[in-house]
Amino acid sequence: MRDLQSGDTGMYWCAVEIGGITEPDVKEDFYITEKSDPDLSVVEGSVSGQEGGSVSVQCLYSAGYQNEQKQWCRSKDQRCYKVGRTDTSQNSAVQISDDGRRSFSVEMSGLQKSDAGWYWCKTGDLQVPVRLSVSDAPSGFESDRFLTLQTGVSVTIPCYYDNKYIRHKKYWCCHAGGEFSYCEILAYANTTEEKSTVTDYPAESLFTVTMRDLQSGDTGWYWCAVEVEALWPDVKEEMHVRVMSVTDLSVMERSVSGQEEGSVSVQCLYSTEYLHNQSSGADLKTGAATQWGGLTHPRIQQWRSVTMEEDPSVWRGADRRWAMLAGTGVLLFF
Repeated sequence: MRDLQSGDTGMYWCAVEIGGITEPDVKEDFYITEKSDPDLSVVEGSVSGQEGGSVSVQCLYSAGYQNEQKQWCRSKDQRCYKVGRTDTSQNSAVQISDDGRRSFSVEMSGLQKSDAGWYWCKTGDLQVPVRLSVSDAPSGFESDRFLTLQTGVSVTIPCYYDNKYIRHKKYWCCHAGGEFSYCEILAYANTTEEKSTVTDYPAESLFTVTMRDLQSGDTGWYWCAVEVEALWPDVKEEMHVRVMSVTDLSVMERSVSGQEEGSVSVQCLYSTEYLHNQSSGADLKTGAATQWGGLTHPRIQQWRSVTMEEDPSVWRGADRRWAMLAGTGVLLFF
């Protein structure tokens, strides 16, 4: 419907013809009110995000609805979310905040393709439709780096760089939708800003990023980045962080230590969903990998020894710090 005027106010129906005399048509009714200053509206009627990212919707209401309940409803199954945070069955999360000043916001994080569809901003007896589109996550090597963490934990992530960048400025940044050009710098090397600490180790050509007390709102795309020069793009490596109340893959200890020529042991726990998936580990610096039942990378000899024992729910590996554990796209750092 285009160029709506006050005369268009009235009852409308979405309807499907059934045919025949005994069966009535299937229908759903809507009452549409056209006003110059509506009691409920949205800033954008269509929003889009990438898989694993997040989107925000701002819903505006008049003073007469200040004390009415604010909701975000999915049209397909009529499920509604109230003010506060809710984890959905699709592993995404919905956060609704009412500022009390005639506006409430909806943030959906950890987006899945199944989240796409029509939604309603709703208060009292009013509702306004919003269409959500979810596109594929960015392709390429970086999109294979998915980190799944449990709510409330802290994690330290290593970021390697070439020796020629030792004297360059390093930083850690994020953007929920996966656009590096819009990423927000969370901290520079050797500084602590809110929940993020970045520490540079020039002798090892790496810097580490520690994020603390992670929450579902921290889900999104992050970059390890090095400033180059004004005319050249920064060097960067991307990863996706998803924060969930229950994770499909976890480790008993995220930090292990041992003596030279000695050994260490890591215990990895996974959900029954991954019972029949191949278990593997990889050296984050070199890319060398090992899998249950065989070696898969020519540089595997850099690992002095790797042994794996698998019971139905535990995977163990030995040796080499800064490794990542992989299972069908789920990665963890320890």
